[in-house]
Amino acid sequence: MLHVITQISQAVKNIERVNIYLNGKFWLGLSKNNLVSLRLFKGQQLSELERREVERTAFDSNNIHKAVNYMRIRPRSCAEVRDYLVLRRKIAVEEAENVVSYLQNQELLSDEKFALWYVEYKSQTGVNGINKIKTELLQKKVNLKIINEVLEKIYGDGEFQQGQLVKIKEFAEKVTKTIKAKDSYELKSKLIQRLLARGFKYAEIKEVLKTLHL
Repeated sequence: MLHVITQISQAVKNIERVNIYLNGKFWLGLSKNNLVSLRLFKGQQLSELERREVERTAFDSNNIHKAVNYMRIRPRSCAEVRDYLVLRRKIAVEEAENVVSYLQNQELLSDEKFALWYVEYKSQTGVNGINKIKTELLQKKVNLKIINEVLEKIYGDGEFQQGQLVKIKEFAEKVTKTIKAKDSYELKSKLIQRLLARGFKYAEIKEVLKTLHL
């Protein structure tokens, strides 16, 4: 089976890299140095063997194996995988970028899927409000647009919103017993600060406080 390089375009985020399309579909990202050394050009036909040889140059199979093993522990963001390869496995940035691009192309790595998993997981475990979760996703270098889209999707579920209110109420009832305050005003103020620190929205907190008669 022959494969045809139908397009070679400049990578958006890295001027030293190009994106290569095979038979009209994205194939892989490659450094310009590798592009020259492999003598690849638009319209070129590659046999199955030649295609695999190019992939071996672009993707070190050992590096891919390391990344996949890292992802088996739990879902990861693209930045987490990239940082793991560069900082812990001491792999060159260019090679790490190749691995990340390959995993994304194979639909094994996705910031959208990671963000969705992370929000659901953190919402179900411990006491974590949506603002706290959002901050943590930003720290993991997930794009803000992706985060907002995922949060909008999840928060559009009425059952999820109701679950958040129940969680806030249960936590508020528990933590109120530990707060030392001279009057109800101070108690309410300190409780609000505790709940905000957990990442819950003020509107949610205000609604729950009405049911607690504080």
